[in-house]
Amino acid sequence: MPQAESTAVYVKAQDRPVREGQFNYIAFNGGDRLGRAFGAFAVCLLLAVVAVFIPIAHFVLVPGLIILGLFMFVSRYRAQSAAQNVTVTCPVCEQAVTIKLDAEQQPPFYCYCSNCSSNLHVTGS
Repeated sequence: MPQAESTAVYVKAQDRPVREGQFNYIAFNGGDRLGRAFGAFAVCLLLAVVAVFIPIAHFVLVPGLIILGLFMFVSRYRAQSAAQNVTVTCPVCEQAVTIKLDAEQQPPFYCYCSNCSSNLHVTGS
């Protein structure tokens, strides 16, 4: 079962004081990672079966979807966590901000405040 976890991060903006925030992510154990990997591969394989019935295009689609399925299997199995968001008080506008992240993002990274559009630098603890 995936578990929601969080860790402390530090957020810097321009010459303002550093703020501490929370980096929230979902951690996957071995069984979860394997299930996600097989699920992604199964979707690609299902699409490849459907593509068999498309004349001429199936010569490209079927091998492409199988290769994509293998790539997705490996990438999903290697992913030990998926980032969700960072919650912090913006050093510039002094308001609470929740910054949504891509699943692959890990500190350190740059992002923008959703309130004042300031450039923020998020670093790990």
